[in-house]
Amino acid sequence: MNYPLPRLKPGLLLWSIMLSIGPAAVGVAADQADSARPNVLLILVDDLGYSDLSSYGGEIRTPHIDSLARDGLLMTQFYNASRCSVSRASIMTGLYHHQAGVGANNPRGTPEYQAALNDQCVTMAEVLREAGYATYLSGKWHLGEADGQRPQARGFDRSYGILRGMSMYFNHHRRPGRQGDGDTLVIDRSKRWRFLLDDRDVDVPETTMDMWARNEGYYTTDAFTDYAIEFLEQHQVERADDPFFLYLAYTAPHWPLQAFPEDIARYRGVYDAGWDRVREERYQRLLELGIVDPSTALGPRTKKVGPWETATEADREEFVREMEVYAGMVDRVDQNVGRILAKLEVMGVSENTMVIFLSDNGGAHTTRNHEGLPEHLGSPRSVATYGYIGANVSNTPFRLQKQYVHEGGIATPFIVRYPAAIPAGEVDRQVAHIIDLMPTVLDYSGTTYPETYAGHEIRPLVGQSLRPIFAGDELSDNQPWFWEHRGNKGVRLGDWKLVAAHPGLAWELYNMAEDRSEMHDLASAMPHKRDQLIALYTDWAEANRVLPPIPGEVP
Repeated sequence: MNYPLPRLKPGLLLWSIMLSIGPAAVGVAADQADSARPNVLLILVDDLGYSDLSSYGGEIRTPHIDSLARDGLLMTQFYNASRCSVSRASIMTGLYHHQAGVGANNPRGTPEYQAALNDQCVTMAEVLREAGYATYLSGKWHLGEADGQRPQARGFDRSYGILRGMSMYFNHHRRPGRQGDGDTLVIDRSKRWRFLLDDRDVDVPETTMDMWARNEGYYTTDAFTDYAIEFLEQHQVERADDPFFLYLAYTAPHWPLQAFPEDIARYRGVYDAGWDRVREERYQRLLELGIVDPSTALGPRTKKVGPWETATEADREEFVREMEVYAGMVDRVDQNVGRILAKLEVMGVSENTMVIFLSDNGGAHTTRNHEGLPEHLGSPRSVATYGYIGANVSNTPFRLQKQYVHEGGIATPFIVRYPAAIPAGEVDRQVAHIIDLMPTVLDYSGTTYPETYAGHEIRPLVGQSLRPIFAGDELSDNQPWFWEHRGNKGVRLGDWKLVAAHPGLAWELYNMAEDRSEMHDLASAMPHKRDQLIALYTDWAEANRVLPPIPGEVP
């Protein structure tokens, strides 16, 4: 079996999921599409695993996101860059993140590692605004905090959200504390994250435990959607004749695990059978849906996770409660996707809006924080994570997790809906990468990528337009794809993937057509293929001035 494979029709289970949401829309061929330039709604979620959505085999109910797949295209082999800021850099620029200045989250003293977008790249917002689009951002930026690096300086007409990588969900504060008997929430205002509205600091009312219990008060997932809708309403009044680009970048389901009680309650009992059973059931649904090929095995538990049968009662209880909150957070994202999609309908622009949905990396293995468990898990005072166990579930059926470039770190759900030009209800197995998003959007919008911008020479795009895939055809260019982050590195060419994990950095070779779960290392058995891919990676790393990992730094 060789990749890229022909487009795969959804299996019966996928159709049953989609039909439960509503009737499928009828897609039209690209040459029949409206000549008007499409609006673009780019929805990016944070730390969502490959199989968390119900349309990708998960038990979490995501009907609104699934509706995008029902009415559009779902891809099974779409890749991100393994971590938040580095993925965002590639999404926004169409370049590998080192080229854009974001080699890693923290600066390391070179232009490729300044931890903010440089002036040799141009953002999707900058290019589209020059072409007459209105441009809006609501959510997480994470591509620079200084003057000249924020969203307003990089092409967005209006923006709301955070500059850094995370925040609390019910307030803006780094870490809630306790006072007295633990019933009083204390906020350290010296450690507040900055939330900006059009480059101005904004605040929200302090959230109390009583407000949380009543399902009231500020919550970032809701707030990001509120502002996105406000921007669209303003757009209708002031620029209704212009197309818009809206970048809606949720922080959920990134830790800390915080959710409304009603969202958590929907998942009571769902995870009681334990992580082994949940992973097996997800795997079976992935097979039935046709998302993974039968040759794809269920990957192993990560080394830090043992069998459910031998787990302590405390570990079992924590897993169940953590996953209930995590599922509630994803559920809330889906509710808000429903809100923004409904707004497009009310505006009468759904037919001519390209909606793109994906995650910045796989599920995160951030060390579990047990503070306040179980009684406060999910509340505004919770700073809990779901750790290696939860990440292993989220990334079913793959190995490893966020920051790594094994499939568990870089494989993302990817869904695109554009009724005016993309046929509905298709599943595609071809390989694509976030560097392809910029050329794709520019292709459909009829916009030219610049050679210079603001007096600076701009690096040429390295991705390719995905219009052939969206139109039901195959990509003609069988190019290699590359990854590197904090020493984790890899290259994929056709069926073959070469990958190494830091520390250790031993090269592993896998045939992705036969072993996408990366279970059978062929590096020793196929030295010529291994060396061919090593040479490709070495040339790419030198051209992109990739630095070696920091000594002693472990992902």
